[in-house]
Amino acid sequence: GLDSEIDVTGVAPGEPVEFDAWRWERLESIPALVVPYKRHVYERIVIAFAAFAAPASRS
Repeated sequence: GLDSEIDVTGVAPGEPVEFDAWRWERLESIPALVVPYKRHVYERIVIAFAAFAAPASRS
């Protein structure tokens, strides 16, 4: 899809909005951008998805 199709504000009725904006960011930079009490979760996500975020090697 297109970047303009991304909507991080869509939540269930009565639920608070957690995000009000988004941007592309390098995977390894994300934990430093997250609130401290959620940081450990994002650190695990970075480890789990690191292989998919690595640049393709040129052979």
